[in-house]
Amino acid sequence: MPSEGHAEVMVDRKAGPGPFFMDKDKVGLTRRMFVREVNGALVKRGLPSEGISGHSFRIGAASAAAAGGASDEEIKVLGRWKSREYKHYIRRDGAEQAGAASKRMEIARTAGTEKEDSSLTS
Repeated sequence: MPSEGHAEVMVDRKAGPGPFFMDKDKVGLTRRMFVREVNGALVKRGLPSEGISGHSFRIGAASAAAAGGASDEEIKVLGRWKSREYKHYIRRDGAEQAGAASKRMEIARTAGTEKEDSSLTS
């Protein structure tokens, strides 16, 4: 189960070197801890968490960067790849699906906000 307080720690984190994702004691999360937190948050919200792993984020980041027009060198730096192995992580159709899913979520969020706004004026 995800622990409370991560969002506040990440928001309060100052720019500079060090881990981006930290626990409430400002200790960097390991990959395993991060994936456990994400899976716990998904389950808590009633969303499926099967198949989410550390590689999911490497695939997602590489795919999104490629879809956004990042150069091969930029993608390699992003994923800390030294070889051409990064090419195996890029999912062209996955990036398009992720973009479509993001748009659907934004539409749903906007519709929910409009519904809340109309109930306030009724």
